[in-house]
Amino acid sequence: MDLLTRFVTALLSAVVFSIIFSFSLFSLNEFWPSLFVLMMYSTLLFITVGIGFSYLGDYILNKLPLKQQWLYYIMGIIIYAGGGVLTNIYFLTSTFTYGYSDDTEALLYLGIFAALLFYHLKYVVHFSFQRLDV
Repeated sequence: MDLLTRFVTALLSAVVFSIIFSFSLFSLNEFWPSLFVLMMYSTLLFITVGIGFSYLGDYILNKLPLKQQWLYYIMGIIIYAGGGVLTNIYFLTSTFTYGYSDDTEALLYLGIFAALLFYHLKYVVHFSFQRLDV
């Protein structure tokens, strides 16, 4: 998978993640401002961390001797979910100093959701690019 596929995946993941998160947490009156703020933060994170970890995760997956396609998919879910947890632990420990709280656990779940969203949209974008011969 090349950089263009990963970049489009990162942008699409940021849009989908921001829309879902804005609808789930904010009322309709606060949707557009919260969507704008979430898009700013999530786009930066998906482009920097998402693309970087995508290369690392795919490298690890290609080194595993997996013969069945379903096993490759399951290991991809585990590796990307682990990447979401590790990335969030890094960001939480480097930015917040108050220790573990309920917010920490919720942010870890959001990290797993974001990583798995990227993983699944990567397949969608890759399939779309194959069909369009890009």
